[in-house]
Amino acid sequence: MTPDTNSEGDLRASFPVTLSARPLPPSPAVPTAELESRISRVRTQMSEAKLDAIVLTDPKNVQYFTGYRTLHPITKSRPVMAVLTAERLIVVGSLSTVKFIEGLP
Repeated sequence: MTPDTNSEGDLRASFPVTLSARPLPPSPAVPTAELESRISRVRTQMSEAKLDAIVLTDPKNVQYFTGYRTLHPITKSRPVMAVLTAERLIVVGSLSTVKFIEGLP
């Protein structure tokens, strides 16, 4: 046993540790007009590039185009993806995530 391990060999802190956290303020809601503008701009670029669809897999991109912000952006257990076409924005995710997004303005 070393000074930094307990009798079972697990690491331990050699000084008292106090954790504190403060809740994050909720992210501001993105106005519907702004979301529509973002989608319109990317659809124009898609048309110019002759793309039928784009697939959004990065949580930051999904948030940018849908306004949905997950509480766990790093987790892979419930990934959220979106497919953007000239006519539709299709969200792929868990049922609770999809219901939440469908409820957004």
